Amino acid sequence: GLRPGEFNRIPGGVFFVESLKDQQLQNAFIYTKAQDGSDSVQLAATGQITDTEHGYALTLHDGTIYQTNVAGEVSRIHYQEYAVEIKAPKSRAMGKVIAATPTLELMNSSDLVHVAEWQWRFSVPIGCLLLTLLAFPLSHSAPRKGAFAKIGYAILVYILYSNLLSLARGMLQSGKIDPWLGMWWAHLPIVILIAVLCWRQYGWPSKPVPQTPEKGH
Repeated sequence: GLRPGEFNRIPGGVFFVESLKDQQLQNAFIYTKAQDGSDSVQLAATGQITDTEHGYALTLHDGTIYQTNVAGEVSRIHYQEYAVEIKAPKSRAMGKVIAATPTLELMNSSDLVHVAEWQWRFSVPIGCLLLTLLAFPLSHSAPRKGAFAKIGYAILVYILYSNLLSLARGMLQSGKIDPWLGMWWAHLPIVILIAVLCWRQYGWPSKPVPQTPEKGH
């Protein structure tokens, strides 16, 4: 949930990063204040943020730590690499940040979470269009049946389709399927169902109507 170009609050201090793209950061500034009153300022040229099983890992490169104790003494530590693991549940704020990210920016990212987000955005209108087309063959009922005879089938199809899209999104985010396949395969069963129902209901493609020979006078 870090916002580049702004001072982000962290436990006991603030975190500033000049730029952040694809979890790669540039020019980081970290200030923390310990419970004993000592201060710490850390500067780093580059770094990266990666997901771990229990939270996140922050790795900084080519940086310097300035520490000041309660007596006012300052110590300076230079490092080539500094890594720390933050044990925390996945923040819901990150989901809100991704949801507010422009689609073009998501499409230029190789992160699977970003790929799944923009494919989901395209899948929603595609799903609405397919369900609208599916409504035509499902709305037809025989004269002896009620007007709502197929409403149960429609609800079942909607539930299965919605769960299939959610499943495809989760598989894409976890890397179980390639981004080129992504969520697009989840629409294929509905396309096939529409084609089959239209063929059975409307005879598409249209079947030739047999003509009866005219009787002579």
